[in-house]
Amino acid sequence: MAGRRMHTWSCAVAVSLLAASCSLLTKVPDLTSGSPEDDDAGGAADAADAADAAFCAPHTFTYDPKGRVLNSVHIGGSFNDFPKTIAAGGWPLTKTGATWTLTRNLPSGRNFYKLVLNESEWILDPSTPNELPDGKGNKNSFVDSTCSDR
Repeated sequence: MAGRRMHTWSCAVAVSLLAASCSLLTKVPDLTSGSPEDDDAGGAADAADAADAAFCAPHTFTYDPKGRVLNSVHIGGSFNDFPKTIAAGGWPLTKTGATWTLTRNLPSGRNFYKLVLNESEWILDPSTPNELPDGKGNKNSFVDSTCSDR
């Protein structure tokens, strides 16, 4: 009988320890519901959806290089952390004829940016007179946008 009690106690301890170690898991993916909220890809998709929701006012950027041959033009701004390259998150403009254009949603408020030519030359947007000092001895172009549905 004492042997059986010892065995019961050992199993109880083992179950308690196992339950304790399982309780350390903070988030268990639900693989049956099809809900993306618990998996990494879904979390990234949710973050992207939230970011898209924050970007609610469309704006068209246009650049005419006036005959200059360029390999790329992208936008670096306060809305995408002023990336130096397209690979780092710069918003690429598409060349149609001689003009480069891009229409993207911008967050509500004042958005600062520059055009980046060939991923190396940062310039003010010549299509707008809107520019302000950046506090570092340079200037940035800006566009004010509002969200009409909010």
